[in-house]
Formats: sequence, structure tokens, C-alpha cells
Amino acid sequence: MTGSGPGETAMQPAKPDSQFKRQLVPLDEYAAREGLSGETVEKQGRLGVVQIRKFKGEKFVVDVPFSPSALGGEEVDGPKAAAKAAKARVQRRWSAGAVIVVFLLMAGLCAAVWLYVDARMKLDNLDMEYMTLRTKYDDVVHATENAETVRSELTASRAELGRIQNQVNFSRAQVEKIQGSLSRSRRDLETIQGELTGIQGQISLSRAEIESVRNGLNSSETELDTLYQRNIEFAGDR
Repeated sequence: MTGSGPGETAMQPAKPDSQFKRQLVPLDEYAAREGLSGETVEKQGRLGVVQIRKFKGEKFVVDVPFSPSALGGEEVDGPKAAAKAAKARVQRRWSAGAVIVVFLLMAGLCAAVWLYVDARMKLDNLDMEYMTLRTKYDDVVHATENAETVRSELTASRAELGRIQNQVNFSRAQVEKIQGSLSRSRRDLETIQGELTGIQGQISLSRAEIESVRNGLNSSETELDTLYQRNIEFAGDR
């Protein structure tokens, strides 16, 4: 059978009609599936191990499982090739898994950092709100203490005012009592003044009588002196 280009002529397979029962697979996909490189697949096509077809500038491989024992003139170790293919598939899977794990780790790390930053911001906001509430609470407590102090002072002032009021009432009673005493004393004084006026009148009358008696005594003394002189003169004449 003739290939589609130089170096791509494939050997006749053992069952020519088997190629019509297989679908065409892109060369790269076939190589990836079998764990081989594209050059190895093309080399196998030249050796007739696989059948390569070219369509619209792309290379396809007849989907026939790869059999290393079909290589002619080359000694191929089947278990080693299978192990190599399996190892390549495992490595690809591990690489893909590692990429996914790294991606997930990075996403988790970013999410953790974002959550940490968000939680930190919320914590800072809570701290600020707590400090604000604490300040308001302290203000309320201080205002309450001031109110209690003012209430205590008002209570003390009310008690002091009651005491002063009692003293004022007592002083008013004392003043009223003193006013009564003064009124009685004024009446007594007026009575005494009346009596003193009467006594002064009596004293004035007695003084006039005394003066009259004194004048009478003086007159009698004068008369006695005159009589005495006369007696003396009369005795001298005798």
C-alpha cells in the first residue's frame, strides 16, 4: 500500500481490512494516549508498526493499539516500553495533579489571606466600636456619679434648709415671746412713768412745803434774833 508522502509509506498490515474498522486519531492525541513522542510515532509509521494518514495538512494515525513486538529488525523490550508508557502517564497525571494542587493551595492561601485581612479589619472595627462604647459607658457612669453627688448634695441642702427653717420658726417664736415681754414691759414702764410723775408731783409739793417751813423757820429765827437783841438792849438799859 502506498503512503501519502515521502517516508510515510506504511507496511501492509496482517489484516488489510482491519484499517477500515478503525477510526483515525490525530497523531499528537495518539502519542499522548500511548505515552510516546510524536517523533517516535512517525518513526513507527515508517517502520510499519502503525499506519499514518495525512488529511488536509494534518497527520492521523489509524486507531490500532501499539504493539512493540511488531517492529521489524529492532529488538524491543515490551515490559520496559509498557512500564515507560505507564510511567509517562503517571507522570502526566502527577504533573496535572500537582498543578491542580498548587492552584488549589494558591487559591486557598489567597482565600486565607483575604479572610485574615477581612477578619482583622472586622476585629479592628469591633475594637473601635468597643472603645467608643467604653467611652460612652464611662461618660454615662461619670454623669451618673455626678448626678448621685448632686442628689446627695440636694438631700443635704434640703436637710440643712429644714434645720434652718426650724431655727427660723424657733427664732420667730422667741421674737414673738420677746415682743410680748416688751409689750408688757412697755405697759409696766408706762405705769411706772405715771407713778413717777405722781411721785414727782408729790415731791414738788413737799419741796414747796419744806421751803415754806424753812422760810417760816428763818423768819422765826429772825424774829428770835430781834427779840434777843431787844432783850439784850433792854437789859443794858436797866
